[in-house]
Amino acid sequence: MNDALPYDRFADIYGHWVSSAAAVTDANGAYYARHFAATKGIAVELGIGDGRISIAAAKRGKRMLGVDNSRNMLALCDANARAAGVRERLTLQRADFRDFEVDAPAELVAIPFHSIGHMLTRDAQLACMRHVRSRLAPGGRFLFDHFVADEAYARAKDGVRELRDEWTAPSAAHEDAAPDTVRLWAVTHYDFAAQVLAIHATSERSDASGAVVSVDARPALHLSWIDPEDARALLAEAGFEVVSCCGDFAGTPFDATSRAQVWTARR
Repeated sequence: MNDALPYDRFADIYGHWVSSAAAVTDANGAYYARHFAATKGIAVELGIGDGRISIAAAKRGKRMLGVDNSRNMLALCDANARAAGVRERLTLQRADFRDFEVDAPAELVAIPFHSIGHMLTRDAQLACMRHVRSRLAPGGRFLFDHFVADEAYARAKDGVRELRDEWTAPSAAHEDAAPDTVRLWAVTHYDFAAQVLAIHATSERSDASGAVVSVDARPALHLSWIDPEDARALLAEAGFEVVSCCGDFAGTPFDATSRAQVWTARR
């Protein structure tokens, strides 16, 4: 495992990064938190990030295993769980989606927030699904969501610099000075042949006069997209039984107009 990973440099802006993402909605977090909380056995969140979903489940009394490969994200999750008073209900593990471990077969493993896309190749996606299945009890469920690629939209946005979020922060120059303004910019480049996108994020800090005082370019985040028919084929090849594919977190059946794919599979 690499010592330094892209998300290590996102921990300080992760809340803004997630809250400004079109794919992150209240329904998304509530969906996974509800399924986690209703699970009697071991429940695992892969890509726990800042803990927003597992903490919500822990607040309902559920003990969670949270997995992430970023040290800094796990530290952020740890701090958030302590602030929420539920740290004792979270077990945190630094691991990849393809090598995490559980003490006993899990009843539920989930990958929220289209994080399955961090598996950049078909081989990696299949290895992930096979490993998830190997850590599930018979009848255990695997939940994940992903976006549905829109090539026309992607081509229009390819290489376009967009303002992702904006907020105020204490002055970097002097504690008594007026607050700075921080702007989070993102540029996405698409590799249509490989079905992989690269997001280049930059946080830009300006003082009260509007002068830019610092620019912090973050490492590129890479994310693959998986067509729904490919996702179904991967699940079958990994040995899963597909229970459902919905077009949103409310359970609407998936169809040609759906912009999301929400999968439930069973070992």
